[in-house]
Amino acid sequence: MSIGRKTVAVLMAVAATAVVVVASPTPASALPSNCGVYAHPTGQADGRMARCTRGTGEYRLRLRCNEGAIYDLPDYWVYGPWKSPSATSFSAASCFTGRTSGFYRGASVGLR
Repeated sequence: MSIGRKTVAVLMAVAATAVVVVASPTPASALPSNCGVYAHPTGQADGRMARCTRGTGEYRLRLRCNEGAIYDLPDYWVYGPWKSPSATSFSAASCFTGRTSGFYRGASVGLR
């Protein structure tokens, strides 16, 4: 059984197209950078804010909170809104505990 010239030509064209698609570079992307976390007290709450000024994508504040050792409760997470990097935008969140013993245990910046 022989394969015709047209069939071979079609198979070669498909294989060449697959190589081009696999080898094509993807657009460059960079996660947000030049990020920092800063104190941002809000009334009765212990808050923080995050700001990223470079890159693309989005970032948000991740705040780890606790009600205090007296209550022996587990930590919980509070998140700020997703933001695009900018010198004028920030993502903020607070540990709204309603108790004077509530506090934040840590903060970090989430990137996507």
